[in-house]
Amino acid sequence: AILSPGVVGSKPLVHVAATSSQEVLGYASYTMPATANTKGKSKTISAMPLEEAEKRVGSRFDVALFDCEGCIDMSLTPELARQLRMILWEQDGSSYMNNRRWYRRLIAYGFRLHWRVQDSFPTTHWITHTAWVRDDHSSLPSCTEFRSRDEIPRSTLKCMDARLTNGSKLAR
Repeated sequence: AILSPGVVGSKPLVHVAATSSQEVLGYASYTMPATANTKGKSKTISAMPLEEAEKRVGSRFDVALFDCEGCIDMSLTPELARQLRMILWEQDGSSYMNNRRWYRRLIAYGFRLHWRVQDSFPTTHWITHTAWVRDDHSSLPSCTEFRSRDEIPRSTLKCMDARLTNGSKLAR
């Protein structure tokens, strides 16, 4: 079922498509707050408050996926962070936002970095995916343990988390 033809949040956003010089396999588009200046220039995406989305689903959200350049800046509020047990985050390099600032913020919210993997498309080496969990989920397998246990080829799951401790090295 479709929850909403928009975003879960308190404010509408606009979708800004990549220019032909930026576009790489459909990547490089992004969202930003809708303002009077953006009206008519980009597609406006309606917003549904988190409480309404949870009411429609019939449950509270405890996992969030952030999958676009900079959307974590507009989406992860302290209130939402308090109710989550896991955050999955696609990081498209640092051209759109300061990832280190977010590493520090996630650690302050009580999360620790559990997985960090490189994107599996050969031409998107700058994209990483991270999984952040609360300390009470420390029994989850590491990326390398999971890959080994399920016999997943290294080319399919490119683990980068072998030497990380809580993400604090990345937050510096």
